[in-house]
Amino acid sequence: MIDSFLKRYAGCQDPRARLELRKWADQRLTPLEWAELRARQPTLPDELVAWVERFQKLPPPRRTQPQGYRAREITAGISVYSSCGGRPREKALLLAFAGGDLGLLMPAHWFLQYLDSDRFDVLILQDFARAQFALGVRPYATSLSGLLAGLDQDLGYCTYDALFCCGFSMGGPAALRAGALTGARRAVSFGGRLRWNIDRLLTRPAAALPAFDPLCACMRKTCTDFVCIYCADNTIDRDHAEKVAQIVPARRLAVPGSDSHNSLFELAKAGRLQGLLDAMLDTPGGRSEMAEFLADNLENVGA
Repeated sequence: MIDSFLKRYAGCQDPRARLELRKWADQRLTPLEWAELRARQPTLPDELVAWVERFQKLPPPRRTQPQGYRAREITAGISVYSSCGGRPREKALLLAFAGGDLGLLMPAHWFLQYLDSDRFDVLILQDFARAQFALGVRPYATSLSGLLAGLDQDLGYCTYDALFCCGFSMGGPAALRAGALTGARRAVSFGGRLRWNIDRLLTRPAAALPAFDPLCACMRKTCTDFVCIYCADNTIDRDHAEKVAQIVPARRLAVPGSDSHNSLFELAKAGRLQGLLDAMLDTPGGRSEMAEFLADNLENVGA
């Protein structure tokens, strides 16, 4: 993978195309592949050195050894990251709904490094139609419910010890909906912004829309724990989190001191992302109670 990436990069003279290659690598490389790239730093061109080193001033994830994830693409827009060790019933599965061009709000390899590859498999999904996954991930599936049914058939997520959903920006509402449909233990939205059905009717008049929205008052008694995370000074993200909380019993979590849309990166800069993810995913040895973390670390405005 790294040899192929560097060969393509060396043969590319267009600055815009080189930028796209770096974006592609950010969304595809695993922690092991990133470590291999960093090991080649003395031989890299200056612009790649600067790109590789851009996160070195951030507080690092707790695990120093690169996590052993291997990537497997099911189809365009759907990739499984797994260490290939352990059985599903001994691991948890995280469904991660990317936010369009924003991806996971940070490079995939950096996000995965926060997660123990012996305990978690991660499924990263991208919606190229930019419809909050309401139209699925085509051609694999044409609806969110069809997408989840296909993934259960192919991966058997019901066989895992636990299922979690998280979504970023545009993927936030999809994660909440997927959590409700699958009965996931927890569904977390980072800066999610809702698009109401009337908007999709107007902008996509030819698209077949689902008759049922899982984010409705009928789901208030679901067993899934809903959490919306946003930066305290971002009024748009805050308003959307409040709308979600009016529909389902979602806890709202405000990251203080920022108006950024990228709450995940703000947590990373503050050295709080590892603790948040440990709590969010009930990691053994971490803060297993999400409520404790909310109370102790951040401004919890909607417990």
